[in-house]
Amino acid sequence: MDILTSILVGIGLSMDCLGISVCISSINKITLKDYIRIPLYFSISHFIMIFAGLYSGNYFHKYIVVVDHWIAFFLLFSIGVKIIYDSLKKDDIIPDMTSHIKLIMFSFATSLDAMAVGFAFSLINGSLMVPAIIISIIVMIITLIGLRLGKNIGNLEVNYAGIFGGLILIVISLKILLTHLF
Repeated sequence: MDILTSILVGIGLSMDCLGISVCISSINKITLKDYIRIPLYFSISHFIMIFAGLYSGNYFHKYIVVVDHWIAFFLLFSIGVKIIYDSLKKDDIIPDMTSHIKLIMFSFATSLDAMAVGFAFSLINGSLMVPAIIISIIVMIITLIGLRLGKNIGNLEVNYAGIFGGLILIVISLKILLTHLF
């Protein structure tokens, strides 16, 4: 796979990460540590899932392809609804979307498509290491961009930012589900 194709695949795979990172940073105060940690979660999960798809081949793919979109849909949709609900409540409690558990869930949900890409890569002869590294770097960069965009949105109004972030997650979950169903 050539470098341009790897970059384009990386951009395509990172759009869910962009939406989620905007949501995270629009609701939560992001520290310098988070600017390092969150992109690493997303990029490492994509890297791992590409190789999981590559090595799982036909056996695992035929089982996961049936439910991967439902898993991603459920995780992202339920978190989006919870964020909107919390934003509409009158208390000032802001959900922590930077916890390790939530970041692992986000990373897993957004990298399921990377597993399918890894499976598709298994049909191509050649090394997968360079494309996987390129894709992971693209995911990291776009996640950083999303964190910065979300910070700007979050500075406007916390309640509206929470509603906006929750809607982003719901739209992403519906896009994943509808893309796989139709």
